[in-house]
Amino acid sequence: MEERISNYEITKKRVQKDFLKYDQEKMIEKFALKADEFYLYINFIGHLYRIDRQTGILEWSEDGFVTCVEGDFNEALTIYDLLCDSKENCRASGDYVNLKSLSSLQSSSKNLGDGLFHGNEKIFDHMEKRLSDVCEKLGGKKAGKGDVAYEIPWFDCVSCRIQFWNSDEDFDAQMQIFMDKNILDFIRYETVWYAVGHLMKRLTEEMEKHSVPERGYGTCRHFADVVERKAELFVEAAFEKEYERYLRGKINVTGSDLR
Repeated sequence: MEERISNYEITKKRVQKDFLKYDQEKMIEKFALKADEFYLYINFIGHLYRIDRQTGILEWSEDGFVTCVEGDFNEALTIYDLLCDSKENCRASGDYVNLKSLSSLQSSSKNLGDGLFHGNEKIFDHMEKRLSDVCEKLGGKKAGKGDVAYEIPWFDCVSCRIQFWNSDEDFDAQMQIFMDKNILDFIRYETVWYAVGHLMKRLTEEMEKHSVPERGYGTCRHFADVVERKAELFVEAAFEKEYERYLRGKINVTGSDLR
């Protein structure tokens, strides 16, 4: 029986091919990318990626590309969107706004992201040392308020901030994410949420590597499963809106008409 290909994979492959239509030399100059005859290289949330200049395939590696892993939907859509459809003179402002206050497109995506972090705060609750170590491994530097507060590079050109407060007798644990005020000059609003889902995945993956049974949850493998599923559910909601519009022929996922 022929294996069914998901809509996510179909879209990723289509956008991968669309990438080849764009001026790669312009991308290299615009984002100061390292490049050679065969690949473009870009950093994204603690991993180095490369894009095949002939096929558009996106891969990451932790060992200098001796071994490689193909990027998933969230990684691919975020990176392709930055390289292909960011505004001409996009620049980070250095000022940060709460993720929920990115309102310029919320009228069409009113409930996008609601509940993404609900319950996930327990994953990091009273694990500030481990969470701090992970943030620093992802290139983060202490910044902002909270029991754990870091500025973490998304790309070399733009960062986000996370602020986490442990629970106490009066309040539940709380995670907040802040974006550069100009983030929508770099990537679309829906793409911000793909990247946030990947950020949560990266945090839990790295915590798993240092996991010990704690607080009745077993290990961080359980934590990662919980957050990854939360992220998947969120991306499904965002993707369904976008893919439905694509099928109606109203947009091109990588087209400038999305802005």
